[in-house]
Amino acid sequence: VDMTPSRKLTALFRDSERFQILSDTRALGLARALNYVGLVVPLLVVLSTIITQVVTGELPCSHCNLERLAYFTIALGPALNLRFGIRPSHYGISLAGAMFLGTVSIDMMIRIAELIGPAGYGPVVLGLHVNSWSVIISIIAGVGVVVMLLWERQFALARPHPTTLGRPTNLLLKVALIFVMCVIVFALISGIFECGPGICPDSAPKTYPYWPF
Repeated sequence: VDMTPSRKLTALFRDSERFQILSDTRALGLARALNYVGLVVPLLVVLSTIITQVVTGELPCSHCNLERLAYFTIALGPALNLRFGIRPSHYGISLAGAMFLGTVSIDMMIRIAELIGPAGYGPVVLGLHVNSWSVIISIIAGVGVVVMLLWERQFALARPHPTTLGRPTNLLLKVALIFVMCVIVFALISGIFECGPGICPDSAPKTYPYWPF
């Protein structure tokens, strides 16, 4: 049977046609574009917290550092998809990061509520504390990853055109990966100066205990 792709709704009721909204090229391009969004947005959140940290001098607590790690994990899945090809296992990494982010954020909200009450702690953005935004972002990220996992067509389209180490990386991906590495390096340096070789303190210190200068 010749399963000719068609955009007509009548194709839904015919055995000889396959209903298809986007062409193969556009569908694969959309999948890659969404992965770029999934890569950059979590890193922008971490970058904004680092900028706030530098400007205000307020260091992150242990939960805040764990939240940054969760954002990195969410971004790792799209990074692997763009570099090595789109796979369900890569989306699974991002889903685990979203669950981890939500768990850490809710745990911190409960701890804050027990200590200082419902007023909350930390900076407020658009009427909500950062921890509340982290819970919302974790839900959005989790739902987004589940939707991408349910979109099976992208895996079939990406299989004949995998991104491998033997092929050159395009300029956009190079810029995105450089941005990712810069944010990770900044966060790592901050964590080393704040926590040193041990575990980060629950309460954020006023200055960097391990600042060498």
